[in-house]
Amino acid sequence: MKRAIIVRGQSGSGKTSVLMNVHSWIMSTYSPSILYDAFWTTDIFQIFTIGGIKIGFCSAGDEGADVQSFLDDCILHKCDLIIGACRGKQSTYNAVKTTLTYPSFIVNWTITYKVASHLVTSYNLQWFDEVKALLIGLN
Repeated sequence: MKRAIIVRGQSGSGKTSVLMNVHSWIMSTYSPSILYDAFWTTDIFQIFTIGGIKIGFCSAGDEGADVQSFLDDCILHKCDLIIGACRGKQSTYNAVKTTLTYPSFIVNWTITYKVASHLVTSYNLQWFDEVKALLIGLN
């Protein structure tokens, strides 16, 4: 079954900062093969593979059209894991909720940035541990 991990929070809450740190960790640890790369002004949208796992990654989560476009591209490219962001409500949340549905996807919603800020230094969040568990042994 395919999985999605979505960082959820209001505008300016640090979703992009957390995801940029996770992206840096993945890139430096695994050196993935990039299949699609669309760097936006302040956000990353990439599809890459690590050891046969196809991952869609997007740090943008404030605009519904951006989130929907990212999700559509990930589904088109048959990503096994989607890591992204959305706001707590509004069009970004609705895009995730209506596009990534069970049983096609299991979606893990994360907690807010204030708690998640420990993620890069202590790796103590369950969702980040899940990403690591999926990637262990693939480098």
